[in-house]
Amino acid sequence: MHFPKSDVLDPANEASALIALAWQEMFDRETPDSYRPSLLDTHLLVSEVAELTTLARRDRRWKRDVKLVQEELRKATQTELHWLDDHRWCSALLQKLWKSASDDEINHLAEVFSTTAPDPIPTLIENLDRNAAQLPKNKKRTLAVLTHLGTHAARQGYLADDATEAVGDVPFTDVHTLVESIGASLRPRYRPFNCIVRLRGARDVAQSLLASSEVRLGGKHDFPRDETAKAFKVGMDQDGEVPLALATHAVTHRAAAEKALRKCRLIIATLNFHESRAVLRVNPIVLTSDEHKSRIVDLGVEQSVATKRQRNATSLARRALSTLAGHHEELDNALEQHSIALESSDSMTSLVGMWTALECLVGGSGTDRAIERIVRWIPPVVATRRTEKVTRYLAVCCHHFYRSYSNKPSKELA
Repeated sequence: MHFPKSDVLDPANEASALIALAWQEMFDRETPDSYRPSLLDTHLLVSEVAELTTLARRDRRWKRDVKLVQEELRKATQTELHWLDDHRWCSALLQKLWKSASDDEINHLAEVFSTTAPDPIPTLIENLDRNAAQLPKNKKRTLAVLTHLGTHAARQGYLADDATEAVGDVPFTDVHTLVESIGASLRPRYRPFNCIVRLRGARDVAQSLLASSEVRLGGKHDFPRDETAKAFKVGMDQDGEVPLALATHAVTHRAAAEKALRKCRLIIATLNFHESRAVLRVNPIVLTSDEHKSRIVDLGVEQSVATKRQRNATSLARRALSTLAGHHEELDNALEQHSIALESSDSMTSLVGMWTALECLVGGSGTDRAIERIVRWIPPVVATRRTEKVTRYLAVCCHHFYRSYSNKPSKELA
């Protein structure tokens, strides 16, 4: 969570400070999901419903998914009035789209919307600039526009460092300068990146495997001469890993890291397939460098929803084992899949393992489809962990408050 110092906030413009802090908060790693931007908006949902309708023409089982996305589109239309009020024809078009039951009409309306609706990012930047000028009167609407803009930033691979770099010290400046700075950070600009991926395995095996690919073994000259690269190399040396170097073009550091991992995993997965064992593994921590700076992108952390380890894990496990009676094949299989998911360094393999564990867990709970049984049984657990996230978020705030103000006189606190 971003906690600016008081000497930064005291002389700041209130309107620009609100937007700058809210923008950084959305992409902070410790921010709960409920405070993060949505993954989809009307533009993205229109594309999704068009793709599902195309699939439904070949297999009618997709039709129910089309209706679900149409319902999401209806709700999104109601929450995006901050830009739809200026484009009433778009609102009318979206209304026809989420009401239609005809595949041909849905595809036609989606194509019309995609080709004629205004580009979302420039539209939202203009809207944000207009609303921010009226702060603090319309704070709720301004934050709604900012959160909507965050949806498209997240789709570009925006990270906390990108948000911090975009706002910089702009709380001292005019709010229009701040909005312009955020908009500039969202303009797609492909640029070259040098990436270093950490590989777990024998160096000689990797060297012979990479002989005919664009990925190569990294050397000292591949590491930038800065503190970020030094920290990355220290972690790699401690774990006994081999550096793989490759160049790629991307918009953001995260997108560059994802491309680099994708290329490396394809090569390594091919070898592991023929070996029938995991000879080589990729660590999802990547060093990315452009002409300005280097960053360490941990895709294992960024893409997962991790829960804290339990302090009494041993006693909980002992109690669970003591209460087991008879045969529990579903539980055995679920725990085995869970362990496989935790041990895997590949996010896709982990996801498949976790999902298989859920299917094993609800295997004997009915005769309907596995997905329906999972939806029926799992949400209480998800809700509990979501509450734990919000509670942890509050605890971080309280800890920061105590650390910052515990030594100050009581009159100042009052």
